[in-house]
Amino acid sequence: MEGNIIYESKRKIVYRDGDKAIKTYNDTYALSQILNEALNQAKVSEEGISVPKVYEVKRYNGRYGIVMDYIDGDNLETIVSKNVNGAEKYIDIFANTYHNLVQNNNLNLNNSYGRIKNKIFASELPANIKYGLFYKLREMEFSRDIIHGDYSFSNLVITKEGKPVIFDWGHVAYGAKQFDIAITYALFELQDRKDLGELYLSKMKDLDGIDREQVLKVLILAYIYIVDRYDEPTRKNIYNRIYEILKSEEA
Repeated sequence: MEGNIIYESKRKIVYRDGDKAIKTYNDTYALSQILNEALNQAKVSEEGISVPKVYEVKRYNGRYGIVMDYIDGDNLETIVSKNVNGAEKYIDIFANTYHNLVQNNNLNLNNSYGRIKNKIFASELPANIKYGLFYKLREMEFSRDIIHGDYSFSNLVITKEGKPVIFDWGHVAYGAKQFDIAITYALFELQDRKDLGELYLSKMKDLDGIDREQVLKVLILAYIYIVDRYDEPTRKNIYNRIYEILKSEEA
């Protein structure tokens, strides 16, 4: 029996079926990608990180899907849209949740270095620019911090009891937290919400001592990390932003 659709995009449909949610994927996702996301979400759940518990991967309505706990709440995107004047309050929740997340650094995750390197290779940039990005990647400080890879308002749900729960673990790896903070900043920029991005950087400096300059230094790599997730118009905007960053670095 088909559950109720609670989220739908071009590539994913999420159903509610009783006390479970089933996140299903279209055929642009390989089964290995879906299994890897389920595995990573299970790993972080076992460490006590606040994520929906995973139960299985199965076929559902003709697609592969991850079965997990249904979480009753609203994501920050929805909450902030209804409370525009309360954005700073919710940035505090957003930043503190991330701060707590990166205290967990003993997970057996893939290294983000290899992922970034592969994404540079696969990008549409000229060879000389790719070479420069490889050099920047080698210079980037690495550690054992969790890299969520898609930490945004839409991926943080606040339950009816006020508990934050982090969603979407398909891009998780380990690396340097300033790189993950740069990804979040880039996501804010893509939404024309740079003011919230700057506020987030300020909060993260207070919490983790990460300077704005450390984040902006790796912003171009953050854009490379996310560009292949988008449609052609957005990819074009991202490449334009990459060239803007390169030009500013040459000045």
